[in-house]
Amino acid sequence: MIELSLIFLVGLAASFIGALVGGGGLITIPFLTLLGMPPQLAIATNKLGGLGGCIGGLSKYWQAKKINWRFAIFLTLASLPASYLGNRLLIAVNTDALYKVIGIIILLILPLIIFQNKIQQFRTEVRKRHIVGGYFLYAVVSVYSGFFGAGTGIFSRFILMFLFKKGPIESNAVDLVPGFICNVLTVAILGLAGYFNPQAAGVLFVGMLIGGYFGAHAAIKSGDKLVRVFFVILAFVMSMKLLFFS
Repeated sequence: MIELSLIFLVGLAASFIGALVGGGGLITIPFLTLLGMPPQLAIATNKLGGLGGCIGGLSKYWQAKKINWRFAIFLTLASLPASYLGNRLLIAVNTDALYKVIGIIILLILPLIIFQNKIQQFRTEVRKRHIVGGYFLYAVVSVYSGFFGAGTGIFSRFILMFLFKKGPIESNAVDLVPGFICNVLTVAILGLAGYFNPQAAGVLFVGMLIGGYFGAHAAIKSGDKLVRVFFVILAFVMSMKLLFFS
């Protein structure tokens, strides 16, 4: 009972942060492994919980009319096949070594996030090569999302902010649409493969549903600048955790 209560609270907090700035899986997956779940089981359980976070966040962003649906559909088309490939890799490959790789990548993109506004001053419009590169990189991130998932929000929202020149809040809102659809696909595939702890996943789903809704509400209320500050702080802390405490 205590363990399930902790899963609920961690899911609520992680989803709140995830709806605000992304990266909630970097909290929930390591926590589930600390409870003794094998990596594949922890990842799959987090995916089912993540559906709750997506639903909670989407409902709030939709209510606030922050979702660019046309753009979200194109992102979904780019991410679905890639996510499926990642799902198949998860079933076949050991994921333990990924923690430090993720931490290094996050550290590398942090300066680009911090100085995003100054970098974007060098171009006044989104050109075709940025769009093509953006969709390609989003698909690459979707492979990783289907394979592991932790930190996906940090990577995908960076792509949306930098290559597509979307604001942090619009990036949060749009990214939840392909995230939700790909999570449904992942849950179906991994469920058939038997990679679930149903009780833990159900509790996590409820916690992340609530956290996702209130995280999206906080993001809309706080505005782009504060969201970007939280984004950078969270990404740095998580990269240190992955590099030195995993």
